[in-house]
Amino acid sequence: MLVAFRGRCKFRVYIPKKPRKYGIKIMALDDAKTHYLLNGYIYSGKDSDGKTLSEAENNFRKPTQSVLHLSRPINHTHRNITADNWFSSIELSMELQNRGLTYVGTLRKNQRDIPIEFLPSRKKEEMSANYEFTNDLTLVAFVPKKNNAVLLVSSMHHTKSTDPVSKKPEII
Repeated sequence: MLVAFRGRCKFRVYIPKKPRKYGIKIMALDDAKTHYLLNGYIYSGKDSDGKTLSEAENNFRKPTQSVLHLSRPINHTHRNITADNWFSSIELSMELQNRGLTYVGTLRKNQRDIPIEFLPSRKKEEMSANYEFTNDLTLVAFVPKKNNAVLLVSSMHHTKSTDPVSKKPEII
């Protein structure tokens, strides 16, 4: 989240797509049902959460490190974490599963782990979905419009279930 702030501060950030473009960025883990803040920290630069990470966690990408840092209080509670494509990766899904949590999120199309069949193509029909399963993860490429694809990863869903009304995969 971005808390609007125009004053002088070393860790004030600029995010052009936000309604208030300048402010203090807070990385937060919130409960979806109660809307309570479970954990959070002020983002003060590239290594703002690096002091509390273990040696093994320092080998992950920065967004993965952020989620691992925030999810520490709820490890091994069998809860689900949902995040957007900046945080999502296959490595994060696997690591959270090792910590007793499930994960659902959208993926960016330029990640190395994504098979070529899941990328957007003109040949794919609208409202179609391509599923790929492993023992632990489900990868879905949903085509809402021609030449467009939404990529999703889940360690919580393990079937090809779609909503009969909207024709969208259950993961969405």
